[in-house]
Amino acid sequence: MGTLFGFAVGYVIGARAGSEGFDDLLRAFSAIRRSEEYRGFTASLREHVLHTLRDVNQRLAAATEATAADDPVARARARLRD
Repeated sequence: MGTLFGFAVGYVIGARAGSEGFDDLLRAFSAIRRSEEYRGFTASLREHVLHTLRDVNQRLAAATEATAADDPVARARARLRD
């Protein structure tokens, strides 16, 4: 989605500034992507997303277990498996 947005913004700016302005814009985006700040930001964002997904997974597992504990049919099936 970010790539599509970046392309759209670049297209609009490039259309207004001509091909030279568009080339300048591409060079600026390239410099940003090579920067240490950008790499640090993307690494932090990736870690945050992974942490959030792990947390959601744990919460869903806990909710599923709690629901199964309240369900008499699920309790009976669990007893039959034991």
